[in-house]
Amino acid sequence: MNQKTKKIDIKVIVIVAITIIAVIEGIFLFTSNKGNSKEDNTETLTTEQCIGTWKLKESNSAYLPTLTLYKGGTGEAQKSDGKTTILIQWKIEDNVLKLDTSFDGHYTSAYIIENNTMTNVNGENTYNKVK
Repeated sequence: MNQKTKKIDIKVIVIVAITIIAVIEGIFLFTSNKGNSKEDNTETLTTEQCIGTWKLKESNSAYLPTLTLYKGGTGEAQKSDGKTTILIQWKIEDNVLKLDTSFDGHYTSAYIIENNTMTNVNGENTYNKVK
């Protein structure tokens, strides 16, 4: 009778040990894959982050000094003369804000938004969110 319980105890110990090893290995694989994913390391741009009034950091007459983005992908920009308003269509695509305007012909630009700062992907102009 003692031999039978010893065999059962050894089987249980082996099963428990294998299960613990499998769980630890699974946790390791899950956390290492999560860290390598590009999408997991970047914050997703939301509509709420885009909506509002944006002012150009450095005034340059070649650019639009004020942008106002509304819900639904519309907006307007104020030209540097302060009198002319340009309509904007905007959307979020690949975690980047894309603006389409009719400023000096049809113009599309792409921006990255982080901490209420909107920077053109080519780094030429930067806007700060004011409202």
